[in-house]
Amino acid sequence: MFRPDGLVVSGSGAETYSSGYGGTVAGQSRGANQGRWRVQEGILHLSQDGMNWAPQQMQITQNSNGYPIIKSNGKEYMQCK
Repeated sequence: MFRPDGLVVSGSGAETYSSGYGGTVAGQSRGANQGRWRVQEGILHLSQDGMNWAPQQMQITQNSNGYPIIKSNGKEYMQCK
């Protein structure tokens, strides 16, 4: 997910359940990778450390609500609100 502050976060979420005296509680466990993003001369660049930048081939489509989905290197990124 691309954030307006230049941070990009990708990861997976998994549902978790915990049972005890008070009953069962559902939650989410998230593992995520983050880096930085920027656009220069119309090309998206990504960086793990904020110093070494790599230009990305990308395709932009829309989801069913009309929001952009960016596809790059086999991953999909969505807009963060």
